[in-house]
Amino acid sequence: MGTICRKDRQTVMKRNEYISILAEVLADMDTQSRNEILEEFERHFDEGIRSGMSEEEISEELGDPSDAAEGISELSGKGELSLKNILSELASVFRSAGRNRDGEPETISGSHDEHCGSVVIHTDHASADMTICTGDRFEYVFRKGINLFGTNNCRVDHEVRDDTFFLNIADGHGDLELTVPCCCDMLEIRNTSGDILIRDINLVSADIESSSGDIRLEQTDAEKLRIRVHSGDVTLVNVNALSLEIKLSSGDLEMNCSSGNAEIETGSGDIDISGHTGERIVISGRSGDIELETDAPFINVSSVSGDIEIGTPNRIAHIEAHSVSGDIDLSLKDPQWSAEFSTVSGDLENRTGKPDCRSGKTLKIGDSEINVIASTVSGDIKADTY
Repeated sequence: MGTICRKDRQTVMKRNEYISILAEVLADMDTQSRNEILEEFERHFDEGIRSGMSEEEISEELGDPSDAAEGISELSGKGELSLKNILSELASVFRSAGRNRDGEPETISGSHDEHCGSVVIHTDHASADMTICTGDRFEYVFRKGINLFGTNNCRVDHEVRDDTFFLNIADGHGDLELTVPCCCDMLEIRNTSGDILIRDINLVSADIESSSGDIRLEQTDAEKLRIRVHSGDVTLVNVNALSLEIKLSSGDLEMNCSSGNAEIETGSGDIDISGHTGERIVISGRSGDIELETDAPFINVSSVSGDIEIGTPNRIAHIEAHSVSGDIDLSLKDPQWSAEFSTVSGDLENRTGKPDCRSGKTLKIGDSEINVIASTVSGDIKADTY
């Protein structure tokens, strides 16, 4: 088969990405053999999806494409490659995977009964789906995932020092369930890839970073909450924080019935916030629509190419909304406001019944001091009553 071109190791990816990388590492094979092997992997993805798995879960089960290529070489033994034998053995491996999914996975567990004010969870060259909730003590169970080519040598270790419970997951993939006692004040998570679910926890501070994977928080209180995600969605339901900081490079943000002074920054992804309470909210997005319903009197929202919708049922202290190519739609209930809208090539519309004054591509609404400002380059701006 020739020399395997090893790429940077990764296991969690979409189907097309996995197949593309596998094709690269099998580049020295003849075209017909490579295509038939890739078709066998495509069929495995189809079977996994029919059984309810996601593309990412299937790729994680397959492991690194370079390991798969080495596994294909080993399937044929040390002699000349037989395509028929390789395809037959691959089909057998994939059938075995389907049966093993229903079996009991290998587990690693541990616990700690003494008081610790902080918990720190780090992954090192590992992928872990995490579920974290309140319990009577620090207790974890890690279930190793299947690895069809090679061995899942995942290691899970914990130690306690400086009033902190440290949990480290390295070299593999699987699912982590962790309970944290109510005496714990600080939570820090650094995850390479995998989804994170946190629920029913009260903290002083939480600091969560993930390269790839979704993050969901439910019924969680913290004085300070910081979330950083490179690729993945973030969902907050009934989350209360005095200070809330969220940054997403690629992914959607959804917040329902949550509170706190918030600073939010997104790259490509939609933002949907409803039932938010607080004094101040600042949102900056590059590509994606923004829908905001909040009672915060201070609001600042900006977007490059997405539409902006803002609804506020309470008093207005100061609102700013700016977009380059998206539309801006404001729904305002408080009668004590005046606005100035401006655009380069879009339309300006006042549906509030307040008196207005137009001058070119500028529209002023109301006769008091201006506390609502909106501008676009090519998008429309509309104001309506709540």
